[in-house]
Amino acid sequence: MNDRASDHRKDIEEHLARARGPFTIEEIEAGFDAVKNAEHWKGPIDAIIDEDQKDLIGRAIPWFTGTPAEFFQTDQAGKLRVVAAGYWNGPCN
Repeated sequence: MNDRASDHRKDIEEHLARARGPFTIEEIEAGFDAVKNAEHWKGPIDAIIDEDQKDLIGRAIPWFTGTPAEFFQTDQAGKLRVVAAGYWNGPCN
């Protein structure tokens, strides 16, 4: 691999690491699996999560869909509602 390609690959890897934050790919996948649209993973997301999962889900949804996650309080203690437009309604489609 030439130096230019190596530099480009390094830039991509750094961007992906920033997007993942402190989470592994496996954690990102598990987080997304917990909230993805049951009919099709590219569909809109509307789920209830444990409050302590907010950071993970906030990284997982844009990782897979290119759309931001929005969080809302619920009447349930320790729970949040998360919604996102989903892949089909996002910039990656």
